[in-house]
Amino acid sequence: MDRNDAIIVSTKSYDSTDHYDIIGSNISFINALFQERFRVDEISVYALQSYYVDYYLAQMNNGGFSQFVYNSGWNQNTLRFIFEGLKSMGTQKHLAMLEKAGSSLDQMEPKKLAQFFDGVYFGENEERDFFNQYSDAFYELDKVESLIELNSKWLKQHPSLIVMSIDEMKAEIDSRVLALPDMDERIAEALAREPRYKKIIRKLCRENGHHFDRITTGSYLSNFGESTPIIGWNFITDKGQFYMVEVDEQAFMYEADSNILIGQTDDLLTL
Repeated sequence: MDRNDAIIVSTKSYDSTDHYDIIGSNISFINALFQERFRVDEISVYALQSYYVDYYLAQMNNGGFSQFVYNSGWNQNTLRFIFEGLKSMGTQKHLAMLEKAGSSLDQMEPKKLAQFFDGVYFGENEERDFFNQYSDAFYELDKVESLIELNSKWLKQHPSLIVMSIDEMKAEIDSRVLALPDMDERIAEALAREPRYKKIIRKLCRENGHHFDRITTGSYLSNFGESTPIIGWNFITDKGQFYMVEVDEQAFMYEADSNILIGQTDDLLTL
């Protein structure tokens, strides 16, 4: 078996009596690969089936079928992993329910479906309410055929499963990264695709001597004298927690707790 086709989980998760632990371990390994800019076609198909079945479950539990449709964008690659995963796990009832719900999208007028994806999810939303007719049926079905239990059992019995210690999993990721011949190009492509606000944050960090770690949240702020609230992006650097706002083609970096101005830039034309 090609190592890249293996499902990799930790020994602790495999031995755990909590059904979700092995699912979570598989998710952690895949997320680590995504973080290292691996593409979907370079990750085990079987591992991705478990990964996306759990994504489907999480979206359904959080906001119902409409949220799953909205957040997934009804992406065909994502759906393929979910359908194949449900089929492999032997849950014909879940598979049939998703097929039935999916048929409602196929029958919907393209204009209405586009409005749903392009519009605001919350508030008055006719399409959202229509999609959510399938949510209650899903919740009742999951009580009988738990996707967590089915997913966990399927992973533990899968012939492509490899169980490792945490250190071995880290070493496996490092080994795969070293085997990539085009990492510099992948990094450059990923940076180029980043949204404008993230590029601005990176720029502010560079100019003010910070090492950017990650963005945490975005939220509307109303204390900047604008007629409408603006978005503040919260992020973490090696020196703590900060937030960035952009006003009138200028960007400002503030310390999160004290609101002290750390730096600003107006050189945003090249971003």
